Amino acid sequence: NTIPDMLWFKRLDGIHMLVNDEFCRVVNKEKDDIHGKDHFYIWNVPRPEDGSEGFACEESEEIAISTGEMYIKDEPVMASDGMKQLTTYKTPLYDMFGNVFGTVGSGHDVTNLNNMGIELEILVESVPFPMTVFTPDWNIMRMNSHFKQLTGVEDTEAFDYKEWKEKNLAPVDDEERGHNDNPDANEYKIIQNGKKRYVRVAEYKISDFFGNVNGYFCIMEDLTYQYAYEKSIIEAANTDLLTGMGNRRYFYEKIAEYTGKGSLILYFDLDRFKQINDTMGHAVGDEVLIKTAQLIQEFFPDALSARLGGDEFALIEEKHDKAYAEEQCRKLEKAFLETYSHLGLGVGISVGIAQMDGTKTDIDAIIHESDLRMYEQKKLHHEQQA
Repeated sequence: NTIPDMLWFKRLDGIHMLVNDEFCRVVNKEKDDIHGKDHFYIWNVPRPEDGSEGFACEESEEIAISTGEMYIKDEPVMASDGMKQLTTYKTPLYDMFGNVFGTVGSGHDVTNLNNMGIELEILVESVPFPMTVFTPDWNIMRMNSHFKQLTGVEDTEAFDYKEWKEKNLAPVDDEERGHNDNPDANEYKIIQNGKKRYVRVAEYKISDFFGNVNGYFCIMEDLTYQYAYEKSIIEAANTDLLTGMGNRRYFYEKIAEYTGKGSLILYFDLDRFKQINDTMGHAVGDEVLIKTAQLIQEFFPDALSARLGGDEFALIEEKHDKAYAEEQCRKLEKAFLETYSHLGLGVGISVGIAQMDGTKTDIDAIIHESDLRMYEQKKLHHEQQA
């Protein structure tokens, strides 16, 4: 009776001879009523219709008897307080002459996860991710050290997971989101020790043998380094290494997002840039390109800008009208000439402006239009200098 699990002794014919208090509590019968009775009477289940002898647990007990060893099996049973799932342990009993005269068995109730005790503790702690097992009402049942470290939890009994989650986890923005192939998981941002981290949180129901929800478990995966790695790859693929601007690939991807919006496309090209490279070297030419990018971003701080290649630049301006863009271009051209007048090579910058009215869908046509207008201005610059 000191054993917290069900315990019983049976004869070879399945008659119960001795049971403990826990057994009586589960079947809701007194010991005197159980003694000398078989499985069908004790568990209130119908006997085989064909009138054959035997009992419901006969197969597992026959295995224990035939092998001479303990036999372990998970078995569903109907108890006085509803269906239960038991892990049963059955062992043959031997007399002094080595003959089997019965069996002894114990039943460990695993319907309630709390009953798993140290087994559950070992399992949860061995998981290499932050993990917590909860009761059906989301109280903590087991929490591993990885979860405690991530959340900073010290007193698990006072920890309210739902409250902590709402207070500390913010959904990841779409532009930040990485690749997630788990439909049961969501990605969040969390501030830990003053630093932003990214985690993927997966929550699952724990159902018993009968489909009843016995609890929940939560696993968190730290995605901070994965996010940083993916971001660095994307930035490298979309960034011009010399100027730090977006590159041609980035510009063409972004311009597609402006279809249906009224925007301006500005196309820039340097005048007589080749002469700089030929007479002063590519190092000076690179400095001019870097300075040009800085000037474009200075005079169009709200625009999306990119270096398309060589001495060609472009930007998308959607916050201001054409008059504003033309005025800013005049200021930009003046600043550029003042910066490089000392070179004495007639270096300048030409720009073409095209209106994207929100109905055009041919991006190449819009770029071509701004390109043509830029060459018209470049031709005008050359004529004025001649």
